[in-house]
Amino acid sequence: MHQIVKFTAALLACACVPVLAWAQVGDGCTYHPGVARWPIKTSVPAGSQPANAVAIPLQRFISLPNLIIPHDQIGYFQDKRIPAHPSFPYQEGQIVSTIGFLQWAKCEVDDNDYHLQLSLTAAGQGGCLIVEVPDSRFADPALAASVQAVRQFVRQNFFAGAVPHGRPHVSARVEVVGQLFFDAPHLTQVAREGPGGGRGSGQCAAKTLWEIHPILAMHLISPPHPLPGPH
Repeated sequence: MHQIVKFTAALLACACVPVLAWAQVGDGCTYHPGVARWPIKTSVPAGSQPANAVAIPLQRFISLPNLIIPHDQIGYFQDKRIPAHPSFPYQEGQIVSTIGFLQWAKCEVDDNDYHLQLSLTAAGQGGCLIVEVPDSRFADPALAASVQAVRQFVRQNFFAGAVPHGRPHVSARVEVVGQLFFDAPHLTQVAREGPGGGRGSGQCAAKTLWEIHPILAMHLISPPHPLPGPH
């Protein structure tokens, strides 16, 4: 059974953004940043070192238990990282790494992030982990070069230089390094749509609200192989 870690916090309001149509804009698909927990999604704690990332095997990462935060208190963490919990082995804000197949990648029109999905197999069996990288214009200036390099890596290695738009052109295992992040606003969807909050594309569902966000580095672990069929 999917365990849940309990947590409580004080109250703050949480904003949302409308869904917009996809269209290529430079190396992205929109001109504006996101809203929900945006200060956390686009920064890392001072002194963070990607070289010291804690490795989390993807199979474990995909099944990490969600925290429980009362829905009317989620907004408290809009600009604050969720503190450590004694029964949970990791902490939001840690720099972590994992390895898996890049199963899906697409520019998100609500915030210009590249939304990526890692899976245990090229076909996406076993569920997906969501990892995201923001536009360098919207990130902490100290991260601008890193996130720009990650976005370029995705375009060049998986989409023939184009802005990511779904299924990659090739299959390859990658290592992803970045901040451990809990996508708390989606807790409101868990009861109705499962532990991943109904997220996931390309027939590969997320099974947890934990992510890597922002991604700070990506590396090929295996040589890319062409995928059959349309992309």
